[in-house]
Amino acid sequence: MGESKIIVVCNQKGGAGKSTLCMLLANYLVKEFHLPVGAIIDTDFQKSIVKKREEDKKIYKGTVITDPYQVVSYSLSNNSQIPAFIQQLRQIGLTYIIDTPGSLNNNGVFAFLALADYIICPFNYLVLTLNSTTEFLRYWHNLKEEALQRTEFEINTKVILVPCLKPSCMGTAAEKELWNKLREHFEKLYFVAPEIPNSTAVGRTNTMVITPEQLKAAGEALNYIANIIYNPNLDSENEE
Repeated sequence: MGESKIIVVCNQKGGAGKSTLCMLLANYLVKEFHLPVGAIIDTDFQKSIVKKREEDKKIYKGTVITDPYQVVSYSLSNNSQIPAFIQQLRQIGLTYIIDTPGSLNNNGVFAFLALADYIICPFNYLVLTLNSTTEFLRYWHNLKEEALQRTEFEINTKVILVPCLKPSCMGTAAEKELWNKLREHFEKLYFVAPEIPNSTAVGRTNTMVITPEQLKAAGEALNYIANIIYNPNLDSENEE
């Protein structure tokens, strides 16, 4: 048993699909990749995944379906305790997926980002979300540089971008060309997963099972993410 994998799902734009992607990835790792997930750790103020698990338990009560992993709440006000918390998780040897709020105005968010193995950033190609995503990536690089200059601590967290609205489903020819150029640019700096379409099936993601419809819609992206994280041979030399 090696160290735990710490995965933080983050974007400062609310509604970018963070919570949905947390659940999809956790379900996929357990059910399809056959890897043990310790928990989704919900740090979002709305506690949407914690509430979803409570609903799911009622729905699946009396069935053969059991909790595939824990869903726990963590308050970002405990930011001074986050390094010790992450160290404790690492010793368990499982995978932990951390959902974050749609805001970076909290020292706790930065602590999780700095100590994670991977940041997964869901976004779509709409202008508002793209702007927020670009701002988040700029913020992230500035924080890494500041940490290195002030404390000589080199942050090695890797970034995986996940487009969550398939460009081919919308937009003019000029917009699609722009989206393709943006993807090419992102791929020079980060891992970029295949797109996950904005489908009804994906919108019905829960904390217990992954459906064939969800696998059809998101399986390619989830498989890409899982292989990047768990297959070191796929690590990218140009990832910053």
